[in-house]
Amino acid sequence: MLMFKVLLVDDEMYVRRGLRNLIDWHESGFEIVDEADNGADALRLIEEIRPDLVITDIRMPVLSGLELIGQVNETGRFNIPFIILSGYGDFKYAQQAVRYNVHDYILKPVDEDELRAALQKIGDRLRQSQASGMDQENSLLASFFRSLLMDAGEEREAIERDKIERRLLADDAAELYYFIVESEPIGGDKAVIADTITSVAGIDVPTYVHEQERNRFGFVGTTRHFERFGGVMERFAEAVRNEAVKRFSRELRLYAGQCARCIDELADSCRTANQLLQYKFAVPESDVISYEAVKDIPLIHTDADRQFISALTERMEENDSAAIRHAVDALLLEFQAKRLAPHAVGRTIDRCVGSIMETIVGMKGNTEVLIALKTFEPLSQWNSHSGGVGSLRRLLTDLALEGAVLIADLRKEKMHGSIHQIKKHIEAHFRENMSLKSIAGKFYMNPVYVGQLFRKAYGLYFNEFLLKVRIQEAKQLLRQTELRIYEIAERVGFNSADYFVTQFEKLERMSPSDYRNLLLNKTFQNGGANANLKLK
Repeated sequence: MLMFKVLLVDDEMYVRRGLRNLIDWHESGFEIVDEADNGADALRLIEEIRPDLVITDIRMPVLSGLELIGQVNETGRFNIPFIILSGYGDFKYAQQAVRYNVHDYILKPVDEDELRAALQKIGDRLRQSQASGMDQENSLLASFFRSLLMDAGEEREAIERDKIERRLLADDAAELYYFIVESEPIGGDKAVIADTITSVAGIDVPTYVHEQERNRFGFVGTTRHFERFGGVMERFAEAVRNEAVKRFSRELRLYAGQCARCIDELADSCRTANQLLQYKFAVPESDVISYEAVKDIPLIHTDADRQFISALTERMEENDSAAIRHAVDALLLEFQAKRLAPHAVGRTIDRCVGSIMETIVGMKGNTEVLIALKTFEPLSQWNSHSGGVGSLRRLLTDLALEGAVLIADLRKEKMHGSIHQIKKHIEAHFRENMSLKSIAGKFYMNPVYVGQLFRKAYGLYFNEFLLKVRIQEAKQLLRQTELRIYEIAERVGFNSADYFVTQFEKLERMSPSDYRNLLLNKTFQNGGANANLKLK
């Protein structure tokens, strides 16, 4: 269902937010595409987005609602219905609104049913306007371009040729080209693109742009478009692309079909322009792709080399943002170097996603966590839409960066799990000769990292923890056995009895003998049977 575009204009953010949430706009056939907090910004947005309806407050800074409507009407270029919102029931505003041919005047706070009723009336009027063909010329052109895309020769013959030629050619054009414009990010505005083309060409007659699909548009360029550029089509196309980037921060890519000498040859130009979409990944991003330039260049249908996918996965595991971006760029450059067709690129992207999934699952992550990443679904379904190099770069980079963070988190969890295993290993094997390096090697971990992680997890350095475990065991042996000091030292992992005594004194503030004698004295004081016994 086609949605009519709505621009909200009010200097109070909460009013705009309230209007957004007041009703289900889509249910009424409308979509809020932008907002402005004053009339001057609204005027600029009207020029840019060409809304089907403007809902505006009356009293605003810079330019009031009525002044906004007045200036729009004065240009004579827009036939936009307005709804006025006002907290003032003053009759003079209503009078002014009537003079400006405002469609409706609604008092604040806005009533839900009243707004719905107003939208219903405007929607009916807009749909009637479309159905009745108020813009017969554009309707005629739309039919013509549709017939080109369908390659419907008989339908083209039935369309009024003289009107088409007057609108498209305006003079005896020596050359015609059917251009496809691919807009990045996905979802361009054909009015914005048409304005860019007309402005770059410096012509008086607007360029008619029709929408092939969501991010793809078509138009016919003629000799008059190229005059500023010495009659060179490629220079004109490059200027359009550069101007779009500069004025709208929007990447455009142009595909120029084969040259047509008359309107009857436009079908071939249209057909070849659409064929050029197969070359979108095979030539540098900045290039305009023309039929003459690539018609003899074969495309490759095999996948990209596995090493580029491996490199990207490795950079993800290293969680190096700059290196990840570099790896993505290297993969895209490989598409160019190999001149890969889109379906081969698609298979490679599927393999990238599969490699990322395999890495995450291999680190004990689950597929649900991966699927929850915001870029996973768009990229996994990338083949189903017609995005270009720009959208692919963004999606792949975003997924790789998100995946890198997820892998880092999984690694931390895994490391923390490993550190607990190391602790258990120490507690079970403390009698053996061990060091931080030997333990780290046993668990395939970096010794420095193990030491840092151990201290973070248990508040002790590795050697401190090992010593504590050994001394605790020594104290138990001192309490429960009659083993000599050197025997206890050997039992708890010390090669030297003197070193054991030194470390025991350091930790317990007394020697092992003093510790045992202290226990015996307490036993004696309590009347123990063996109170007179001292062992050394």
